[in-house]
Amino acid sequence: MKRFIATHTFRSAEARAGYYKAISEMPDGTYLTTPNAICLQVFNSDSDFFFCHWVARSEQDIQTTLDDVGMDKFFITMATEIKGVIDNKDEPARGYMKFE
Repeated sequence: MKRFIATHTFRSAEARAGYYKAISEMPDGTYLTTPNAICLQVFNSDSDFFFCHWVARSEQDIQTTLDDVGMDKFFITMATEIKGVIDNKDEPARGYMKFE
């Protein structure tokens, strides 16, 4: 399996609203998981873009997963394979930055 960061951009303002409505109606514990692709994290924002961290066999497996659950109608996806991950947890970061 490989790691990917997927950059998503909404198809329209209506699609953006539809996406947020759809995810708000998902039952707790709902995850995008198939035998070939697993969405580990979703980073929503107030901009026209949001990002997801995936483990998958290929970029196509991510797209197929999104297509199969109907998310492709809300946004366009570009998945980029990442070769290395440095995961500095929140606690160490708090020692260096003031969070309000």
